[in-house]
Amino acid sequence: MEAPKKIVLPERNPLTHAQHRKDVFWQITIPMMVGILLVLIAVTVVLLSATHAATNLSRWADVSLIWLILPSLLIAFIFLIILIAFTYLITVVLKMTPPYAHLIQLYFETGKYKISFYSDKITEPFIKTRSMWAVIRHPGRYGKHSPDGTDHS
Repeated sequence: MEAPKKIVLPERNPLTHAQHRKDVFWQITIPMMVGILLVLIAVTVVLLSATHAATNLSRWADVSLIWLILPSLLIAFIFLIILIAFTYLITVVLKMTPPYAHLIQLYFETGKYKISFYSDKITEPFIKTRSMWAVIRHPGRYGKHSPDGTDHS
């Protein structure tokens, strides 16, 4: 059995590698360092202002609360946008629905009339036969009295 061949990677191009390292430094490292520095400065200012007795701590507590609420507000804003989009889509669908619903209703009514017509045609011979049989079985019962109970013979 042969050992698997090792893949030999080509040498890096020194010009593009240097450009890549330069881009990483300016696009990733520097912005991250500036962000960390700004956070450290903000923490230092808050801590120094909280150690002075004359400082109003309520104001800093309010500022901290605002920063704690902002992420929740961002998430709530996203859900609000989704809710507005769904509401708009539902109104669009509701505006498009009535003509198609009316068309479907017309098809169902046509089907209802056809079914009624054909079921009447199918049952008509049976109903006529049974009514004639009823007249033949009880000849004296039919034609003598009207439905209101008066005698017309």
